[in-house]
Amino acid sequence: MPADPRSDEMETRLVDDLVARARKAQKAYEHGATQDRYDKSALAAAWALMEPGRNQELAGMAVETTGLGNVADKIRKNHRKTLGVLRDIKNSRTHGVISDDPATGITEIARPVGVVGAVVPSTNPVATPTNNVVNALKCGNAIILSPSPAGVTVCEKLLGYMHAEFDKIGLDHDLVQMIPAPVSKVKAQRLMESVDILVVTGSQNNVHRAYSSSAFRIVALCHRLPRSAQGIVLGRLAFHLSRRDLRPDQFWRNDGHRHLGHCRSQARQQDTRGAGILHSGRVPNHH
Repeated sequence: MPADPRSDEMETRLVDDLVARARKAQKAYEHGATQDRYDKSALAAAWALMEPGRNQELAGMAVETTGLGNVADKIRKNHRKTLGVLRDIKNSRTHGVISDDPATGITEIARPVGVVGAVVPSTNPVATPTNNVVNALKCGNAIILSPSPAGVTVCEKLLGYMHAEFDKIGLDHDLVQMIPAPVSKVKAQRLMESVDILVVTGSQNNVHRAYSSSAFRIVALCHRLPRSAQGIVLGRLAFHLSRRDLRPDQFWRNDGHRHLGHCRSQARQQDTRGAGILHSGRVPNHH
């Protein structure tokens, strides 16, 4: 049956409302902000998952709803990935003047990009969105998550725990939202077209659709293909990746076991707008 244009219009309006609320919350979050505020917000989001009881509950729910992985490995992965991101961004300045070179007269000032859109895969429905949220809040942004159909329930539970932590420090819930069920390609595409920056982890189809949007983007490629490895592609950069551009590193496979084979681009980001989500273009090696 052909798609109902009235249904598509309703879904589009729903996403537009989410983005409008996120923009309002982000402006208030940025106004009068300090580095301490950004740091505490990132820690609050991380603790929503890293608290052991919640980690166990969310890991079990992720396995049950997606049918992927096992609980013990999910628990380890949730803990290690989130702890690794916190370690990577600790002491990183993401607010105000972050460098001043009198010799060149160049002053580097960090500013948020605004609203982040994050497409989340069913293979990693808890740790990946948590890490995306931590990075976004660390840099003064709001974020809207687009989970996979199988990951909706656990994403809702995760956001509930995050919002409970936000209440303790006076943060607006609208800083971190998600596309509500039922998820659809119409909603996901509208999100990609409406936000300021994209973080897309998942299939080639998701990545290709992300490229069709106009948002400045950092796209995390994680194609589910045999012998494939993850790569990081930084948007609007004038370089092309080849096998010679990549070097071996470590990656996670099978929900918790570390292997050699991860590929990380040696190219350096030249567009400093990327600092708005990931400080100075440094991409934590935990996606």
